[in-house]
Order: sequence, then structure tokens, then C-alpha cells
Amino acid sequence: NNNTVQKITPAGAITTFASTGAYPYKIITDSSNNIYTLNRTAYNVTKITPSGVATTLGATGTIPSSIDIDSAGNIYVANNGDYTITKITPAGVSSIFATLAYHPTLVRVGDDGNIYSVGQYNISKISAGGVATSVGRETDGSVSSIRVDSNGIISILSTKGFITQYFNSDIGIKDLDGDTNLISTSSDNTITYSK
Repeated sequence: NNNTVQKITPAGAITTFASTGAYPYKIITDSSNNIYTLNRTAYNVTKITPSGVATTLGATGTIPSSIDIDSAGNIYVANNGDYTITKITPAGVSSIFATLAYHPTLVRVGDDGNIYSVGQYNISKISAGGVATSVGRETDGSVSSIRVDSNGIISILSTKGFITQYFNSDIGIKDLDGDTNLISTSSDNTITYSK
């Protein structure tokens, strides 16, 4: 409620490290140990240096819900309220990177160089040019995390305990959970679970 980032030392000492925008919702770091907070009701991203200096880096869309960063320092934000992904450059230039057909709840930078988004049962791959294509659907509706390796293999974690790997549209789906049956894929690559 006080719009700050706290620092906790290994010894357990707690101090206020820096201020953020209104309602900091997500936090990430870069390779230089800068901290970025996604401020949900301020519709922006705060950058905090290792010394605790905070500045507003750039604006997002409405109801920003997820944040990630690529190796060049570009920030990507999923905006649940306006169906978009925002890109913010290291210089603080904000632009609409992609427009989607659903409310995105997650955005991730894949190790394969593409951007991935999940929302309302949809899984999308977004090219460097901002072109979004559907790579599948899942019917559980509780995806909490997504990671993509350098081969484009998508690993999805569900809040209900499912871990699934998605091997591109023409290869199929493998369950890693052990006791979940995947009634795998329809023509639109819909993932169906039974437990």
C-alpha cells in the first residue's frame, strides 16, 4: 500500500529501498541488477538502479498484468485491459508492440527470440516485428507461468499443478505431471486435461 520496494539482507534486516508508481504489481531485474516494477494503477514501469535511484521508465497500456525483459534491455508488458503488449526501450520509449484478440495475462521473452503471451485460453507467439500468431489453446484456464527454450518448446505451469510441454503445433504435447491425462490435440492445438 505504500508503493515502495523493500530490501531484505541475508541477515534479515529490512529497509525501504526505493519508491515506485502506484500499486506495484510485478518485479523483475536485468543483468546489471537494475530493478523494474510494473505499477498496475499508475500504468507505468519504474526503474530502480542498484543504488536505489527510482525513475519512471515508460508508460504501459491499461491494467498491466505481466512484465518481462529481453537481453537488449527492452521491457514487454501484457496489458489485460486493452488487448495489447507494450514495448519499452532502455531509453524509455513506449509503443504498442502487438495487438491481440484476447486479454493477455502473461508475457514472456522466449530463449528462441520470440515473445509469448497467454490469456483467455490462448497461447500466442509474437515475432520481433510484432506479428502475433496462435500456437495453441489450453482448456484448463489456470496458466500461472510460461517458459520457452531455444528450440521453441513451451513449458506451461498451471496453478492446479499441471506441468505441460508444448512441442510446436505439428509435434504435440507431453504431460510432465505423471498423473494427468492429456486428451491432446485438436486441429487448433487445444490442450485438454483430465485429472
